Amino acid sequence: MNRSETDEETFIRDPWHAEKTKHFRELAKKNIPDWAGDAFRSLYVDAMNLLYSARYMLREATTAVERHQARDQVDRYLDRACRIERLCNYNLELKGSWKKVLNHDIQDPDIKVIVANEQKKIEFLLVAFEHISERFEAAPKYTTAVKKEQIEAIRQTAYKFWQEINVSYEARAIASSLVRDFIDRDESLSLTYRSDFPDPLGDSWTPDAHSGPPREEQHSDTVTLALRRMVGPERLPPESPFAHLARTATNVSLFELLTFFVGRLNAEKAIPAPISKPGSEDQGALPFWIREMSALFEELFGKRFDDEVGLFVSAILDLPEALDSSSVRPYLKRKGRRGATESTRAS
Repeated sequence: MNRSETDEETFIRDPWHAEKTKHFRELAKKNIPDWAGDAFRSLYVDAMNLLYSARYMLREATTAVERHQARDQVDRYLDRACRIERLCNYNLELKGSWKKVLNHDIQDPDIKVIVANEQKKIEFLLVAFEHISERFEAAPKYTTAVKKEQIEAIRQTAYKFWQEINVSYEARAIASSLVRDFIDRDESLSLTYRSDFPDPLGDSWTPDAHSGPPREEQHSDTVTLALRRMVGPERLPPESPFAHLARTATNVSLFELLTFFVGRLNAEKAIPAPISKPGSEDQGALPFWIREMSALFEELFGKRFDDEVGLFVSAILDLPEALDSSSVRPYLKRKGRRGATESTRAS
């Protein structure tokens, strides 16, 4: 599918949801091959329905902000529908490639529960591909040398700022309680206010919550479990995980934040810019997609699927000739990269 075909007025002429959905299903039968089955067709219909809604919002928009937001949504869902089509129609080898990937077990048991059937696995991968696309669009298009130069200038400025604060007694005093003062500046955010007017988060958000009775019944199992995984149950007080967070937030100084910030900058300097060849004709899209998709597959399946990555990337970027594993591997030799699945945290 090309964008001009998707832009036909026929896609927005049906007044009722049922009628337009029926129209999109017929379109899916035409544009999605039989081997792809109901899974791809259903996701294609969903994308077209969202595209329909986004176009309606664009027509109804009355302000510049509304029009801008609606155009972004139109572009997003149009790209999604086009991507699904290309991943089914680019060439005949796609059928075998999809079968090979979908038949491979996902390693992470938690993800495996979420993608319990083939349609969910396809949907998961397409969402991941869309995320890669969004990351590429958002990534700065400059070289690693420029990135390092910018980060070093910021690091030096941050360190000088730290030194200047340390010279002044008054500035040091302000810096030591700045985080708490920032929280308390707004009554709706104030930890003291929360203790007087408890909200669903409960008294455990207040600095003195550790002296009160347990309030975990006010928090969902999901939130409590997530916090315990983040900081470790052995480091949490038994009465509430939120008391630990409240005390930590109010005791952080600006010095600690700046030190942590400089440490993160130092770690970031060692990582190449996400776009290796921003000056190329495709602005570096090809190496970016290959590295990110390979990292994704390696995390999910425990292997890179070089041939399949080459074919899927070729389809997504609509390359004149499909890439194979021998074309993919050279892009994966880059050292120090940070792929889609790698952590950005540093101390």
